[in-house]
Amino acid sequence: KAHASVVGVPSLIKEKGIGFQMEKELKYLSKVVSKPDRPFLAVVGGSKVSTKIGVLKNLITKLDKLIIGGAMANTFLAALGYPVGASFVEEEFIEVAREVIKEAKEEGVKIYLPVDVVVERNGSIVEEGVKDVQEGDVIYDIGEKSIDFFSDAILGARTLVWNGPLGYFEKPPFH
Repeated sequence: KAHASVVGVPSLIKEKGIGFQMEKELKYLSKVVSKPDRPFLAVVGGSKVSTKIGVLKNLITKLDKLIIGGAMANTFLAALGYPVGASFVEEEFIEVAREVIKEAKEEGVKIYLPVDVVVERNGSIVEEGVKDVQEGDVIYDIGEKSIDFFSDAILGARTLVWNGPLGYFEKPPFH
Protein backbone atom coordinates (compact mmCIF):
# COMPACT_ATOMS: atom_id res chain seq x y z
CA LYS A 1 0.00 0.00 0.00
CA ALA A 2 1.18 3.51 -0.75
CA HIS A 3 2.02 4.61 2.79
CA ALA A 4 4.35 7.55 3.36
CA SER A 5 7.01 5.37 5.00
CA VAL A 6 7.32 3.04 2.02
CA VAL A 7 6.55 5.40 -0.87
CA GLY A 8 6.82 9.06 0.14
CA VAL A 9 10.16 9.13 1.97
CA PRO A 10 11.91 6.64 -0.38
CA SER A 11 10.91 8.76 -3.40
CA LEU A 12 13.01 11.61 -1.95
CA ILE A 13 16.16 9.49 -1.56
CA LYS A 14 18.51 9.27 -4.55
CA GLU A 15 20.40 6.14 -3.50
CA LYS A 16 18.14 3.24 -2.63
CA GLY A 17 18.76 0.27 -0.39
CA ILE A 18 17.21 -1.95 2.21
CA GLY A 19 17.40 -1.78 5.97
CA PHE A 20 19.17 -4.26 8.22
CA GLN A 21 15.90 -5.92 9.29
CA MET A 22 14.78 -6.49 5.70
CA GLU A 23 18.23 -7.79 4.79
CA LYS A 24 18.01 -10.24 7.71
CA GLU A 25 14.50 -11.33 6.68
CA LEU A 26 15.53 -11.89 3.05
CA LYS A 27 18.55 -13.99 4.06
CA TYR A 28 16.43 -16.09 6.41
CA LEU A 29 13.63 -16.52 3.87
CA SER A 30 16.08 -17.58 1.14
CA LYS A 31 17.57 -20.19 3.46
CA VAL A 32 14.17 -21.49 4.57
CA VAL A 33 12.75 -21.73 1.06
CA SER A 34 15.82 -23.35 -0.48
CA LYS A 35 16.14 -26.14 2.14
CA PRO A 36 12.97 -26.26 4.24
CA ASP A 37 12.33 -28.78 6.98
CA ARG A 38 9.32 -30.79 5.83
CA PRO A 39 6.42 -30.66 5.80
CA PHE A 40 6.72 -27.16 4.33
CA LEU A 41 3.56 -25.05 4.43
CA ALA A 42 2.77 -21.53 3.24
CA VAL A 43 -0.14 -19.34 4.27
CA VAL A 44 -0.85 -16.68 1.66
CA GLY A 45 -3.49 -14.02 2.21
CA GLY A 46 -4.18 -10.43 1.37
CA SER A 47 -6.51 -8.90 -1.12
CA LYS A 48 -5.05 -9.45 -4.57
CA VAL A 49 -3.87 -12.49 -6.48
CA SER A 50 -2.12 -10.04 -8.81
CA THR A 51 0.29 -8.95 -6.06
CA LYS A 52 0.95 -12.52 -4.84
CA ILE A 53 1.16 -14.45 -8.09
CA GLY A 54 4.97 -14.31 -8.06
CA VAL A 55 5.04 -15.66 -4.50
CA LEU A 56 2.56 -18.42 -5.38
CA LYS A 57 4.33 -19.51 -8.57
CA ASN A 58 7.71 -19.49 -6.83
CA LEU A 59 6.55 -21.46 -3.80
CA ILE A 60 4.23 -23.98 -5.47
CA THR A 61 7.10 -26.20 -6.61
CA LYS A 62 8.64 -26.23 -3.12
CA LEU A 63 5.65 -26.66 -0.82
CA ASP A 64 3.81 -29.59 0.67
CA LYS A 65 0.73 -27.56 1.63
CA LEU A 66 -0.67 -24.13 0.72
CA ILE A 67 -3.36 -22.25 2.62
CA ILE A 68 -5.01 -19.42 0.70
CA GLY A 69 -7.08 -16.85 2.58
CA GLY A 70 -7.95 -13.20 2.58
CA ALA A 71 -9.83 -11.58 -0.26
CA MET A 72 -7.58 -13.39 -2.73
CA ALA A 73 -9.32 -16.61 -1.67
CA ASN A 74 -12.48 -15.17 -3.27
CA THR A 75 -10.80 -15.33 -6.68
CA PHE A 76 -9.81 -18.96 -6.06
CA LEU A 77 -13.31 -19.84 -4.81
CA ALA A 78 -14.81 -18.18 -7.92
CA ALA A 79 -12.36 -20.15 -10.08
CA LEU A 80 -13.77 -23.35 -8.57
CA GLY A 81 -17.36 -22.23 -9.22
CA TYR A 82 -18.33 -21.21 -5.68
CA PRO A 83 -20.63 -18.22 -5.26
CA VAL A 84 -18.84 -15.15 -3.88
CA GLY A 85 -21.70 -12.64 -3.90
CA ALA A 86 -20.57 -9.03 -4.17
CA SER A 87 -17.13 -9.82 -2.74
CA PHE A 88 -13.90 -8.47 -4.20
CA VAL A 89 -12.73 -10.80 -6.98
CA GLU A 90 -10.01 -10.18 -9.54
CA GLU A 91 -11.94 -11.42 -12.56
CA GLU A 92 -8.86 -11.17 -14.79
CA PHE A 93 -7.01 -13.59 -12.46
CA ILE A 94 -9.63 -16.36 -12.25
CA GLU A 95 -7.83 -18.33 -14.95
CA VAL A 96 -4.49 -17.74 -13.17
CA ALA A 97 -6.07 -19.15 -9.99
CA ARG A 98 -7.15 -22.23 -11.94
CA GLU A 99 -3.58 -22.62 -13.24
CA VAL A 100 -2.16 -22.39 -9.70
CA ILE A 101 -4.65 -25.03 -8.51
CA LYS A 102 -3.73 -27.28 -11.45
CA GLU A 103 0.01 -26.82 -10.93
CA ALA A 104 -0.34 -27.52 -7.21
CA LYS A 105 -2.15 -30.76 -7.98
CA GLU A 106 0.55 -31.76 -10.48
CA GLU A 107 3.27 -30.99 -7.88
CA GLY A 108 1.46 -32.92 -5.14
CA VAL A 109 0.77 -29.76 -3.12
CA LYS A 110 -2.42 -29.80 -1.07
CA ILE A 111 -4.30 -26.49 -1.32
CA TYR A 112 -6.54 -25.38 1.53
CA LEU A 113 -9.25 -22.82 0.84
CA PRO A 114 -11.89 -21.55 3.26
CA VAL A 115 -14.77 -23.94 3.88
CA ASP A 116 -16.85 -21.24 5.55
CA VAL A 117 -16.71 -17.47 5.54
CA VAL A 118 -17.92 -14.47 7.49
CA VAL A 119 -19.99 -12.18 5.29
CA GLU A 120 -21.74 -8.89 5.61
CA ARG A 121 -25.34 -9.35 4.56
CA ASN A 122 -27.74 -6.42 4.66
CA GLY A 123 -25.70 -4.75 7.41
CA SER A 124 -25.44 -7.90 9.55
CA ILE A 125 -22.47 -10.20 10.05
CA VAL A 126 -23.27 -13.82 9.13
CA GLU A 127 -21.15 -16.97 8.98
CA GLU A 128 -21.89 -19.20 5.97
CA GLY A 129 -20.50 -22.25 4.24
CA VAL A 130 -18.75 -21.32 0.99
CA LYS A 131 -21.57 -22.95 -0.98
CA ASP A 132 -24.16 -20.74 0.74
CA VAL A 133 -22.84 -17.25 -0.03
CA GLN A 134 -25.71 -15.17 -1.41
CA GLU A 135 -25.77 -12.67 -4.26
CA GLY A 136 -25.33 -9.46 -2.20
CA ASP A 137 -22.98 -10.94 0.43
CA VAL A 138 -19.50 -9.51 0.87
CA ILE A 139 -16.91 -11.94 2.25
CA TYR A 140 -14.71 -10.33 4.91
CA ASP A 141 -13.11 -13.19 6.82
CA ILE A 142 -12.75 -16.94 7.24
CA GLY A 143 -15.25 -18.74 9.47
CA GLU A 144 -14.78 -20.97 12.53
CA LYS A 145 -14.70 -24.19 10.48
CA SER A 146 -12.00 -22.70 8.25
CA ILE A 147 -9.99 -21.73 11.34
CA ASP A 148 -10.13 -25.35 12.52
CA PHE A 149 -9.42 -26.66 9.00
CA PHE A 150 -6.40 -24.39 8.59
CA SER A 151 -5.18 -25.09 12.13
CA ASP A 152 -5.23 -28.83 11.45
CA ALA A 153 -3.26 -28.24 8.24
CA ILE A 154 -0.64 -26.21 10.13
CA LEU A 155 -0.18 -28.83 12.85
CA GLY A 156 2.94 -30.81 12.19
CA ALA A 157 4.42 -28.30 9.73
CA ARG A 158 8.16 -28.06 10.27
CA THR A 159 8.51 -24.94 8.12
CA LEU A 160 5.83 -22.25 7.81
CA VAL A 161 5.98 -19.14 5.64
CA TRP A 162 3.13 -16.64 6.06
CA ASN A 163 2.40 -13.71 3.78
CA GLY A 164 -0.66 -11.51 4.24
CA PRO A 165 -3.80 -11.47 6.39
CA LEU A 166 -6.67 -13.95 6.09
CA GLY A 167 -9.40 -11.42 6.83
CA TYR A 168 -10.31 -7.76 6.43
CA PHE A 169 -8.50 -6.70 9.59
CA GLU A 170 -8.86 -2.98 8.86
CA LYS A 171 -12.67 -3.19 9.20
CA PRO A 172 -14.39 -3.52 12.56
CA PRO A 173 -15.31 -6.06 13.91
CA PHE A 174 -12.64 -8.06 12.06
CA HIS A 175 -9.54 -6.35 13.46
